[in-house]
Amino acid sequence: MSGGPNDARPIDTGVGRFELRADGVIFWEVAFGSTINENSAREAAAAAKALASGKPVVIIADARGLGFADRKARDVFADAKIEGRVATGVIVSSRVVRYLAEQYARQTEGRRPFRIFDSEGDAIEWASEQLRSVRSSE
Repeated sequence: MSGGPNDARPIDTGVGRFELRADGVIFWEVAFGSTINENSAREAAAAAKALASGKPVVIIADARGLGFADRKARDVFADAKIEGRVATGVIVSSRVVRYLAEQYARQTEGRRPFRIFDSEGDAIEWASEQLRSVRSSE
């Protein structure tokens, strides 16, 4: 029973763990206190790309533990070509992280749905709605 899209193992990076869940959500738990720069952003984007493998996915970043993401990191995320990505959400818990998420939203406006959340439950519910919408139009 290996080889299916939901058999992907989690990918650990220097800035947290990426996991493809059975529902098509790539969940990134940002490591507590992480400072993300251009290089670590590239590593994170590569992990998400590897898990997506071209299938429709929504990326949810649990950034409640994020320390900071510099401008070059946000540029990497904004420009990352992840085949299959239909939407992106970010879970925040502080003003600083909300501000960083809002900056990212401005950079990617109009490309794909993006939303900021205060809770994991709301983020997962929204991600599931995004995926249902895409799958129903296929």
